[in-house]
Amino acid sequence: MIQRLSRSGPGLRLLFAVALCAVAASCAHAPHKPRAEMPPGDIIAYGKASFERHEYSDAIEFFKGYVTREPTGEKADEAHYYLGLCYMRTSEWPSAATEFQIVINEFAGSTFVPDSHYYLGLAYWKESRGSAYDQDYTHRALDEFEHFLELYPDHPHAAEVKEARTEARSRLAKKAYDNGKIYAKLGFHGPARAYFQDVETNYNDTPWVSWAILAEAQSWAKQKYWEESNAALERLAALTPAPPGPVANEAKKLSEYVKARLVAQARGGAPPASAP
Repeated sequence: MIQRLSRSGPGLRLLFAVALCAVAASCAHAPHKPRAEMPPGDIIAYGKASFERHEYSDAIEFFKGYVTREPTGEKADEAHYYLGLCYMRTSEWPSAATEFQIVINEFAGSTFVPDSHYYLGLAYWKESRGSAYDQDYTHRALDEFEHFLELYPDHPHAAEVKEARTEARSRLAKKAYDNGKIYAKLGFHGPARAYFQDVETNYNDTPWVSWAILAEAQSWAKQKYWEESNAALERLAALTPAPPGPVANEAKKLSEYVKARLVAQARGGAPPASAP
């Protein structure tokens, strides 16, 4: 096309040159960072335009430029909010959390506060790791999820947050259960049962509650506390919904042994040969 225009005479060549200049001028008017002469409103507009184009490094430059120049300006809450979104898109979770906390704590009346609560919890959740690791960020995320649902039960993201809350609670329950199993294996039954009871008390809506009560019953039986073991097994049997198959099978075998031991103890007879 360029070759055809070049052969079509000076008039068309001139038009083509003007078109190229217009394109260049358009590009020149799309800066990558704020300029000293820019009005604050334009800085926000350029930042949002960069954000929509997924040019997050440019967007960050504009929003940072605004909050540096206008820390309490009319659109400071919006700038911090969009900074948080930019950091979410670039997986910079700590920086994102900081920006959303600023919106929540320094601009309490802002329309961006509800979504900032949502994204703050999400940023913590993104920083959290599986149950084998430290759960500080899982606790932070869960606290924020609970706070968000208390404040904004009808928020468009409420269903998503409820799912994340369920997953976070299950992860913390598994962490406590795994800690208890480690202590039980080492023979420290008191600390082990404290972890199992923590699951039953604080995470009884998770799948790990039945495993924790079974483990507690096993721990009591290891120390020959038959009545306590039997009481735990009775709590397990009363769970709704019923324990899953593997737990129910283990509980049945242990219950038969514990009840036989209680009968033998009451009669003053010899105990069964070994615990299951």
